[in-house]
Amino acid sequence: IRESTCLLVMFFICMLLLFLVLVAAGVAFLVFQDVLVNAAVEGFSKAVDSYDPDKNIGIVDSVQSVFKCCGVNSSADYLTKGKAIPSSCEMASYMTGCKAAVPDTLGDYIVVIAGVSIGAGAVMLLGMIFSMMLCCAIRNQD
Repeated sequence: IRESTCLLVMFFICMLLLFLVLVAAGVAFLVFQDVLVNAAVEGFSKAVDSYDPDKNIGIVDSVQSVFKCCGVNSSADYLTKGKAIPSSCEMASYMTGCKAAVPDTLGDYIVVIAGVSIGAGAVMLLGMIFSMMLCCAIRNQD
């Protein structure tokens, strides 16, 4: 078996780049958490405004089902625009608007995503350390 220090250094560089991307993404998720949540709420508001029950925009129904909410502020958002209330929010327990329900739940998910990315970066850091140790051991052997 031939050891190649060049390939180990290339492996280290690739791991370093992935490590930097993962940690940067994790930190960005934590720092820009409010911006991400506000962007999601704005996107949902636009989707509710353009909701057409005949075309059945899937994102509106999906968000209302997952977050157990109805409309942006309440089911009245549909009624004031002269639209029928979608079947995804006709349950009595879905009276909360998605503007209130989404930030809490999405904020929890963002923290989990950031934690996983930073944790994966820590595991990659161990891989980088071991690859450099192996590279040094091969050089010392020669």
